[in-house]
This record gives sequence, structure tokens and C-alpha cells, in this order.
Amino acid sequence: MLTFWILNLLIFATKFSCGQSNDKTEKIEVTPAARYEIADENRVISRSDFNEPNDTVRAALIVDNNDLIKIRFSKTKICGDTLVIVLYEDNEAFSNKFVITIVNDRYSIDYKFLIDISEDSTGIIAPHQSNIKVSSLDFRKGREIRGSISFKGRRDNSENKEWVTVKGNFKAIIK
Repeated sequence: MLTFWILNLLIFATKFSCGQSNDKTEKIEVTPAARYEIADENRVISRSDFNEPNDTVRAALIVDNNDLIKIRFSKTKICGDTLVIVLYEDNEAFSNKFVITIVNDRYSIDYKFLIDISEDSTGIIAPHQSNIKVSSLDFRKGREIRGSISFKGRRDNSENKEWVTVKGNFKAIIK
């Protein structure tokens, strides 16, 4: 269990620093009039099972069209013209860390997961195709950015290189 938390801390610390992402960038689409609805938005979820403080639902991402594998939380960091959005979820079955790094009008994605926290089954999802839409590129402290994600990638550590999809909406409050 300690390995699980150390791994999560390292993933989060590495990806939450400014300017770190994979080398592939894509153009971001700005759609200010779009509505990005999030089920249970602003609902406070107890994370006491993980000795974590309560968290607020700010995302509604579904992994592999499986309603049991959700990503519901977000954190942001801004550094100059770089905005890093971390979308994440941990529970007794898995841990997902989906990191979007936006610089000007381009983005990159880094996605890591841990299945079955009792084993070392960390995976890195290699991006294949993705599309991100956001409500604004005005990344100032205090602003709220809403968006949607459509992502398809392959698990690097799987023998059969299975596809992984992530789709849904998010809200990022820039702090």
C-alpha cells in the first residue's frame, strides 16, 4: 500500500510541475458557447478511505466506456503561459492520472494508471489520437476553464497493446 501512495505522489509531483509533458502537441479547439456539463458537479466526496482530504467533483470522464471507471477530480497549476490540468481518481480498484499541459493554443496529454493497488501494475497510455475543447484560453488566476476530452491511446505495458479511451467533460479552476 505504501508503494501505491509513493508512486502516486511521484507521478503527481512530476507531472504537476510546469512545462513537463510528452513531446507530441496538438492544437486546442476553443468553443466559448459550448456547455460542458458535469454530473454531480461541486458534490463533495469523502476520500477518507485513502487518508486524503475530501474532494469536489469537477470532472465527468469515463474510461473505456465503463461507468465504473470514472475520473472526477481536477487540480490546476499555472506557470507563465503554461497551464497544467491534472484530472484524477483513486479508489480501491484503480488510480488514474490524466495530465493535460496547455501552452498557448497547443496541448499534450500524459496518462498513467494503476490497476489493482495490491500489485505493481502501473501503465502508461501512449496517446494515439485526442481532441480537447476548452471554453477559453484566458489562463489567469481565479478563472474557470471548462472543456471536453476525447482520447484514444494504447497501454504501453500490456502484451496485446490494448486500446484505452477516455471521454467526458471537466472544469478547471485556476489557482
